[in-house]
Amino acid sequence: LEAPKFTEVTTSQLTLLGLDYRTANADGTTTGHGNGMSVIIRMSDGRFIVIDGGFNTADHYNQFKKILKEQAKEYDPEGKNITIACWMITHSHGDHQGLLQGKYNNLKSDGFKVENFLFNFMSDTERNKSINSSEKDEGGTVISSNWSSGEGGGWNKVYTAASALGAKTLVAHVGQIYYFADWKMEI
Repeated sequence: LEAPKFTEVTTSQLTLLGLDYRTANADGTTTGHGNGMSVIIRMSDGRFIVIDGGFNTADHYNQFKKILKEQAKEYDPEGKNITIACWMITHSHGDHQGLLQGKYNNLKSDGFKVENFLFNFMSDTERNKSINSSEKDEGGTVISSNWSSGEGGGWNKVYTAASALGAKTLVAHVGQIYYFADWKMEI
């Protein structure tokens, strides 16, 4: 495969977006799941690659939007032409794909364009095997699975978001190579 031709408008940049999902309680303690995950890669052609997205919260969406607009302002001062060339979802837990559950309409109304989604979710059959397994650690304690909490079923929401955003869906397989401007991704 040959790398695509592109026009350089900026330098590449990688950002790990800190996404806290805890609620402060009156007694000073916190509750919640901790951190979500989102990695934002600005390519030299000005488009972005996003890996995951964090939880379905306004706070996560606002942080995400702020980072993209800040990183695009040198070549798109008004933030009207921000394009995500590829949004990769590593797995369907809510702290990775949750942002897409309720915020894809925000992406559209804020003028973000998403060209491609890249993922390969486990089938419901495989997820059910994982839920029903009774794997034990070295001490004989049953290892719990967070797939049984319903967090594994978010794959359909990614398809819904992709369709609503008019993005292509790419199903990743080992050995595939994808090129996006100056980035090469090998699965």
